[in-house]
This record gives sequence, structure tokens and C-alpha cells, in this order.
Amino acid sequence: MSDYYGILTTAGAAVCAQSVETGLAANISTFVIGDGNGSVPQPNAAQTELVNTVFTGQLNSLSRDKINPAILIAEAVLPASIGPFWIREMGIKTTDGTLVAVCSLPPQYKVATEEGASGTMVIKMNVIFTEGANVTLIVDDTAVLATRSYVDQAVSDEMAAHLAAEDPHPQYILETDADAKYLQINENLAEIAAAGEAAQKASLANLGLTDEMFYGRLIKRTYYPYSKNHTFAPESRRYKALIMGAGGSAGGCLAIPADTGGNPSQTELWISSGGAAGDYLEVWDDVPETGSASVIVGSGGRSVSTSSYGAAGGDSSVDTHVAPGGGGGNGRKITRTGFYSVEGGLRIGAWQQPSDSVKIVVGACGDSSMFFPTDDSRYPGGMASGGSGGRSPFYTPRDIHPSYNGGTGTSGTFGAGGSGSYHQDPEDTIKARPGGMGGNGFVVIEEYS
Repeated sequence: MSDYYGILTTAGAAVCAQSVETGLAANISTFVIGDGNGSVPQPNAAQTELVNTVFTGQLNSLSRDKINPAILIAEAVLPASIGPFWIREMGIKTTDGTLVAVCSLPPQYKVATEEGASGTMVIKMNVIFTEGANVTLIVDDTAVLATRSYVDQAVSDEMAAHLAAEDPHPQYILETDADAKYLQINENLAEIAAAGEAAQKASLANLGLTDEMFYGRLIKRTYYPYSKNHTFAPESRRYKALIMGAGGSAGGCLAIPADTGGNPSQTELWISSGGAAGDYLEVWDDVPETGSASVIVGSGGRSVSTSSYGAAGGDSSVDTHVAPGGGGGNGRKITRTGFYSVEGGLRIGAWQQPSDSVKIVVGACGDSSMFFPTDDSRYPGGMASGGSGGRSPFYTPRDIHPSYNGGTGTSGTFGAGGSGSYHQDPEDTIKARPGGMGGNGFVVIEEYS
């Protein structure tokens, strides 16, 4: 038999038999989670409670398997706010508290928010009930969440019904009616041409197509990887600037001196998080009367090994339009006794309001670096990783360092943040590990007639 399985309890079998005999519903409402007092327990039909209950909650859903209706699928959602505890056993109960089924689970750790990381956890338990048993889920609507699988199935069902409908879009006009009422694409506006010169002129005026309008013919495109003054072509009237701020560098990991006997530290290490990416800005504007504009390209934050704080990336700009650089990451010296996470670099620039002529892509924050103890022999002393740099809207390697040896950060490209560094083995702690540099910004200017 598998190490992990579930069974109906003696009381659960009685509930099932009573439902078949009387036709009355077996009202199931709650689930219970236990830690097995430190080990995975073997389910016992005589159980009336778990070995050691650590959490009780409202079941999220209870549904029959589509292939085998005798199998009920109970879904439990553990909110991000609860924990910490280990999960090794689970059961479901009726509204009167009767434990009807119990199962053993592979050990899983539910992280608490105060430990620096958290997330909602979904656990499903398959229970075989006698076919014909009337089982009902009693729910508290305020406690139920829509899981991804539930939403996917609901969308799939709605789409199938939509496609099967004879006329799924009654709000739209039929093609035969539209041909008689509106211009036809395949006629290429021949209907307006056939209506005469007056109709043609009226149509152009309605669209604003006058001799003084902005026609939008591309004159030239210039790429700037460095700062310079830009001179516009004489016939250019409008321009579009694509401005990428520079990325921040990752935090650095400082060297930890060996003791007087030359032995590296066995209890301490450094980890550092990634730098944030710069903002990206697309803006339309009139060509200045001077015929030129100042172009500034921000430099990526410099790599650091003598400071735990990464350097911010430089701002890039065209005239008065500015794309701020990203903030630097952070380094922190920690001990090997618990879980640690160091927050990544943040966006630091002033906010510019988007509009019809201004498009903004906010620079992504750097990823956190992490360390946690583990019994895995491949990672003596615990597992560490440096946080990856914030991604640019353009190409950037999203580098997350493996945990086998100490790592030096990787530099970002095209405004991306640099990735973090870390110590791993005790022998590695005597070395400084610089974080990755931030990627330089750039500017592209497109000129139009």
C-alpha cells in the first residue's frame, strides 16, 4: 500500500450507509489539518479526530469525479495568513463534527507571513463514497475562494455553451443587413468616390484630412546608447521618443574574516537581492523651435563588493521627458539558523502621469534573495540564492543563481537590474561577492513629417 492514502472512518461509513438507506443528505462542511505530532500517521478507521489538529477551516468545494461518481473530491484552501505548521494528515467532517474520512499526506510546510514569505495553499482529498449516497457541501459564502481550476472549468463550460448557440451575438448586425447599410471593406471606399466630388470633400473634412494636418510620415530613426545633443531634420514636425532608464545594481556580499586560527565562519553568510529595472517611457511631442533636444542616457548602477547597498541606475531623458533609473538591491549578513529573505531593489523615480501622448512601463523591482536551512546533503549548511534583477521590457537574462557554490551577480542589459550574489559553503564566506551591474539605459528618437 502507498505511504499516503485515505479511508472512510467507521463513523463515515455509517453516515454513508444512512444516506443510501434514508435518502437524506450527509452534510459535510469543514476540513481539519494535522501535523501528526511530528510524523506521518497511518489512517485508522476507528479515528474520531486527527492525531494532532493544527487548523480547522471551511471546505472550499465538494464535487463528484466526472469519470467515477463514487469518488468525491474535497478541496481545502489554506489562507496565506495562517501558519506556521507542518501538514501530514487531513480529514473532513459533517456539520455535527463527525470525522467521516481521514488521509495521510506527504509532509508539507505551511509558511507564516511573519517568516518573510507566504502564499495560499490548496489541498485536494479524494474520498470514495458508496454510489448513490447523497452528500452535500454546507458552505459559508464569505469563506469560499474561486481556485484556478474552478475558474478554468467555469470558463470552459461557458465557452462550450457559447459556441453551441445558434446566434451567440444577437447584438451584432447580420452580414446581409450590414452590406446594405455600411461601407464595404472590399469596395475600398468606392462608394464615396461614386457619390461625387462634394461627398469626397465632405468625407475628408470630417476626418480632419486637411493640408495643415500632421501626416505622420517617418523621416528617420536614431538610436542613442550614450548621451548627446540630437538635431532634428528640417522637415520633421513631430517626434516619438523611446526612453529607457538604467537599471540599479544588486547589493553586495562582503567578506567575513576568518577567525584567528584561519577558519572561515561556520554560522554566518551574506546574501544580496537584485536591483530594480529602470522605467520605460514612450512620448510624442512637437519638434522644439530650436530644432534640437538634449539626450541623456543613464548609466547602470555600478557593481559593489565593498558595500551591501547596490547603486541606483541613472535617469535617461529627451528634453524634459525623463525615464527614472531603478533602485539598487540590498545585501545582508545572516546566520544559518533560520529562513531569511532580503527585499529586492525598488522603483525610486518620480511618477509621470500617462496620457494619450505618454506611455509608461514602470521598472520591475528586483527579486528577493533567500536562505533556508535544509537536511539535503547537496547543500551543506543550508540553501542560498541571490535575487534576480528586475526585468527590462526588452531583453534581459533573468538570472537566479544555483545554490551549489557561492555566486557573483550577473549584470543586466537594456535597463534591467543586476542580479544578486551570495555565499554558500563556509569556505566561500572569506570572499567578497559583488552584485551584478545594472544595465545601461538607451534612447531612440523617431522623427515624423
